[in-house]
Amino acid sequence: MADRSDYPAFVAGCWTRLLRTAYLLVQDWAAAEDLTQAALVKAWLAWPRLDDDPEAYVRKIIVTTHVSWWRRRCWQFAVYSWTPPAFARPAPAEPRPPHTFTGPAEITGHENVRWHLVSSRSGIWPTERTVTITAPAGTSNLEFSMVCAGPVAERLQVSMSMGGNGSGATVMPSCLVWTPGQPLPRQFTIERRDGRDHLHGKPVTLTISLQEPRVDPAAYANRKVSWTVAFYAEQK
Repeated sequence: MADRSDYPAFVAGCWTRLLRTAYLLVQDWAAAEDLTQAALVKAWLAWPRLDDDPEAYVRKIIVTTHVSWWRRRCWQFAVYSWTPPAFARPAPAEPRPPHTFTGPAEITGHENVRWHLVSSRSGIWPTERTVTITAPAGTSNLEFSMVCAGPVAERLQVSMSMGGNGSGATVMPSCLVWTPGQPLPRQFTIERRDGRDHLHGKPVTLTISLQEPRVDPAAYANRKVSWTVAFYAEQK
């Protein structure tokens, strides 16, 4: 796909079929919408490099994303199936991702890419439930990462929207707990190197929202979560 001009028409034409595919996996229409939206965001980011069958690509993303969410939620249910009451306590230390690291690039397929930190923000939930972060203008591809610390961090519901206005939010699996010294969790890649892409050379802004689960939200009143969001740029 040369550009994203035909992406809205693709979504309009395939939404119902993709949603049905997601429903067959999760057996819940609300969860199926979240899963479909998450897959479409990944497809939008990779759109300039897709072939002539993007619907098959999105179906594959739906399946792989469902497997990832299912594994994580099974673990969460096993560990946190019951959340006991808690007294107010200090927030855990903010996670501090590295300034540089070496890892694969999802878009190009290169394995040993050097990434350096270009923008980050930290805060404490529930005092700070929404954060906006901007990567400066440039032509380097970007990696977005969000890591958390706290006993209920992986149970928070996380949504993300591009552009800084909060519209068109897409649900992400969770806020990932990261241990220094381990590989840094990365949610997705944003391509800016291709001059045909409308993000080429431009700043990128994301708005991220963290909310407690809708089931028994009062159980989270005294549980604090420290979070850090970060943009990394690919070193050329």
